[in-house]
Amino acid sequence: MPLHTPLIQWKDTAAPGLGGGGRSPVGMLLIGAIVALLGLIVISRAFASFHVAFDILANLSYFLGIPLLGIALGAALTRRWFAFAGALAATFVSATPLLSATAQRATRSSAAPTASVLHCNIRGSLTAWGGLRAIMDARKPDLVSVVEVSDEVIDRILADDPLLQAYPHRVLPRRGLEWPTVILSRHPMRTLPAPEIKPQTRMQSLFSSHRSHVVSLPIGDIIFSTEHIPSPRNSASWTMGNEQIVALGHVVCDHYRCFDLPILVTGDFNSSPSGYRDGLMRRATGLRPDPESFPPKGTWPSSFPPFLRLPLDRAWASELISFGAGEVLPQIGSDHRPLLLRFSLGDSAAAPGS
Repeated sequence: MPLHTPLIQWKDTAAPGLGGGGRSPVGMLLIGAIVALLGLIVISRAFASFHVAFDILANLSYFLGIPLLGIALGAALTRRWFAFAGALAATFVSATPLLSATAQRATRSSAAPTASVLHCNIRGSLTAWGGLRAIMDARKPDLVSVVEVSDEVIDRILADDPLLQAYPHRVLPRRGLEWPTVILSRHPMRTLPAPEIKPQTRMQSLFSSHRSHVVSLPIGDIIFSTEHIPSPRNSASWTMGNEQIVALGHVVCDHYRCFDLPILVTGDFNSSPSGYRDGLMRRATGLRPDPESFPPKGTWPSSFPPFLRLPLDRAWASELISFGAGEVLPQIGSDHRPLLLRFSLGDSAAAPGS
């Protein structure tokens, strides 16, 4: 027995440091928390395409990196290295969609001419429109897209002579035929012909299917439109939104691509980089999202701190468009914050004669 006693004592004292807590209550608690959070991340993302509940969890799953980082810090301070390594690995899994998006930032010459687009969901608020109007005066974006525009806001736009002079080219919603969406441009626009409506899609309810335009920007021509994909408040709206993204894929791949022009689609897509719809957008349209920073530049809810806001408002573009760094702007009275992006065109997309 005496020969075995030192070995037993060595195991009891060394395990906490080598085994991430060993069998101690604190160590087991840390490991359990890591396994539970990692399981929630993996399961929600794996089954996100099957049910709205899993997709909602998947959309929120990269936030779990915050408690995982806390666990890693606690494990490091208590020298539980196994738990520390596990928490860091789980944090990396949590943040993978954000890191992947950041890595997609296209290289762009600093001398390349740029244009800018401002997007916001104002939720029909006159106050929010007033705030967005002030941003337009201050930042002078080339393009503006606004979703959830009320009749009062449309009346305000039509009565605003300075705005109409600054943005002489515009698209206003056709009441009863589409979601209330506004596009404003400082530069000439021409309407694209409507694509053929394919059966068993929601293409007829897409703004992009009948309200897309070619904008003649100083840096070159682009196809521009915007979308508002329904919020996944329940299974029906989640399914409808997914079908609309598939329909948007038909518009982009079967219609836009025929014109051989850069493509830019802004909107409120009601998805985060770790959600099912983000992957569906990539597969269906072949477009790339504007690159996220780390932490992501979330726009909703507007009152939350940056690292707790979801990037529901995005811009998606074809390979001929390179995004610069985006800005999420201050609150304007909506539960969404405005998003301002600068972008440039590739050599093959340059304006004729430039």
